[in-house]
Amino acid sequence: MYHEHHVYKKLDSIASDFKALALKYKSRWNVTCILADLDGNVVAGDDFICAKESDRDECVFTRKRAIYEALRWGEPSILLCPHGHVMWAVPVMHNSVELGGIVIEQVKMPSSEADTEVLSPAEIRRAASDLLTLAEEANITNAAYLELKRNAARRESERAEAIHELKDQSYHSIRDIYLVEEPVLIAAIKRGDRHAAREILNRVLVGIYYLG
Repeated sequence: MYHEHHVYKKLDSIASDFKALALKYKSRWNVTCILADLDGNVVAGDDFICAKESDRDECVFTRKRAIYEALRWGEPSILLCPHGHVMWAVPVMHNSVELGGIVIEQVKMPSSEADTEVLSPAEIRRAASDLLTLAEEANITNAAYLELKRNAARRESERAEAIHELKDQSYHSIRDIYLVEEPVLIAAIKRGDRHAAREILNRVLVGIYYLG
């Protein structure tokens, strides 16, 4: 209960910064921002009222999911709402405390390449990236924390790729992995290729976990 009260108090304290951001974003992209808590409930901004209460509940749930995905990966998330509109979100934080997100919703999908009245997929990606930049500049999200999230997600992706590659190899023991990987690892170290060395070490470690 205390934590929930603390989160809402922090959300209220950034309301003025959010309003300034929303005005700037509206002038750039002609879309409306919503400030929402972690459950997808609107704290500030113009909430779109669905005709049916059940539809509204679906929108709140999708908003919550968009905020969760943005916090999970440390970057803007882009989803489709149950009614076929585009929604994107970026995290709102105070230091390392996750408070909620800034959400854009009710953006129509272009019906064709000639449809210039709505944002194209490429424009939506740029708009989502721009929203994160504005949030970082306004200091209502933690850029360093999100970078850690992105790095963790990247490492997880590399581990998944390493496991996939390992399954395609005919390794039967941990020794087999070293016999193949050790020469290329030493070569990478000698030429100072840190990126290649890191990838090889990642494959070796994943192989040890996978086979051991």
